[in-house]
Amino acid sequence: MANDFVFGGFGCFEVKGTGFFGEFLALLSSAADNRERISAFLDKNGFSGADVSVAIKRFFLYAKETHKADFDKNPSVVFLLYKCIQFLTFDDFKSIFPAKKSVVEQNIYDYSTEIFKSKDADSAVENFARGFISSAFSVRNIEKNKDEKYDDDLSLLQKLFAFLLFDSAEKLGLGRTGDFCTAGAEYWSAENLSAVMNALAQKLDFNGKAPIEIPDFRNFSGKHFGRNESVLRLLYNFTRPEQALKEGIINELNFVREQQRAILPIWPNTRKDNFTPSDASSEIRRVKENLKTLKSIDFGFSDSAFSQTFFINDEEKAKSVTRTIKCRCFSESEMEWESIERKKGRIFARRKERTMIKKSLDSKFLYPERNKITHVGENFAVFTLFTKDYKERDKYMWEELFLQAFFDARKYLEKCPDKEISKQLIAILDYFFEKTTRPLGLPHRTPAELYKRVFNNGEIAIPYSEIKKTNVFSNLTDTEIRYLKHFLGFLYCSENIAEDFILRNKAKIQVYLIYLTLELTKLESAKKK
Repeated sequence: MANDFVFGGFGCFEVKGTGFFGEFLALLSSAADNRERISAFLDKNGFSGADVSVAIKRFFLYAKETHKADFDKNPSVVFLLYKCIQFLTFDDFKSIFPAKKSVVEQNIYDYSTEIFKSKDADSAVENFARGFISSAFSVRNIEKNKDEKYDDDLSLLQKLFAFLLFDSAEKLGLGRTGDFCTAGAEYWSAENLSAVMNALAQKLDFNGKAPIEIPDFRNFSGKHFGRNESVLRLLYNFTRPEQALKEGIINELNFVREQQRAILPIWPNTRKDNFTPSDASSEIRRVKENLKTLKSIDFGFSDSAFSQTFFINDEEKAKSVTRTIKCRCFSESEMEWESIERKKGRIFARRKERTMIKKSLDSKFLYPERNKITHVGENFAVFTLFTKDYKERDKYMWEELFLQAFFDARKYLEKCPDKEISKQLIAILDYFFEKTTRPLGLPHRTPAELYKRVFNNGEIAIPYSEIKKTNVFSNLTDTEIRYLKHFLGFLYCSENIAEDFILRNKAKIQVYLIYLTLELTKLESAKKK
């Protein structure tokens, strides 16, 4: 099969003639849904299958075996395989790069099966021991061969990943895909990929200061996930067609959450009831270190054009508000501990709820945003301030949190650059603050004076026992309560967003999740060592 698809001398891809590779690339790159044409084309060239995914899988496996020498010399072959991924199911894609199986584990399984099947257990055990010992002499060479094959797969995945980065860079105007590599050069090297990733981070206003380092994928090792799992997920989720890209982002958020929970758990085991002082100290130290690490890697990016609309009343037109916010993946990346300690053999942990709410004034979090899409959830601030079950938990002193939300929002609005809009928003906030604190019977002449009576240096100045006796909603109508929930949701970055937040920021989110997924993979590899 002639490879008529070559890498151009001026850093661009060219198609020469009508050879297989050239025709195939044209079909793969078309904006139209060419699945039937692709299936027919592959069938004509000997790669038939029950559907387009199976047919492409057959071609992919063929290319892995017969064009292996081209992967280093000719980037165009790898690029063609990269374009194929969008038409594969995840199961088919994953089967092309199978996880490594341990020869030792396979031998144990095989011999153990014979023992259970045998009527003569003693003889079977003897055969197991003899067979396992004799096979041990050849295990080292077998494992070495399997490692080499597995490393070859990881090397190819790194080359495919390079085009995912180059594709992202092209979409953001940093150069054409072909400009990032030269025929014969190691365009896939960790050094080159790190340079591209840092250029993307700078372009997209990432908040991290230290250079991002992309590792050699062959160094990946995993306890919780296979060595190639994170790369397979990235390539599959972010090569989806444009109309399915949001789904790909949601799927990647699901995976990166699994990574975080397995690799960097930040909550102690609060169910265990027999912690010794030493064990509890180790557990507390572990989760504190994990939280510190999570904050350092989930540094987020900025969105300087976060746009919302709000209504003062039914008679006025909607007003538009644009502000700069920070965006991280996990809300826990802004978490602080109120207390975490051992009592009677158990560990009790409590976070600072006010801090979590306050951060929502100028921040969005990708995973909670995913929750809003998958099961119509609310952001943390709105959920905390308006969910009945939450209010019934006295240990959180809900009434204090509710009043503090007004104070923190007012301080935030006072610093907003658009003074006219800020003044209008503060007037609405003050109106509801006065009505919700009216049951406390505090004399005042101005909103500023009322805030001084309720707060002292930002903290509640009234005993909680007195606040708890009141009903903050008693002077509000049902309509006003709904408006207040909507209004606070607006202030805390949850309501009236002008555009789909994920779709408008898809380029930033995709590159950021690429970074974060690999960063967690690096941590897992380091922990296993």
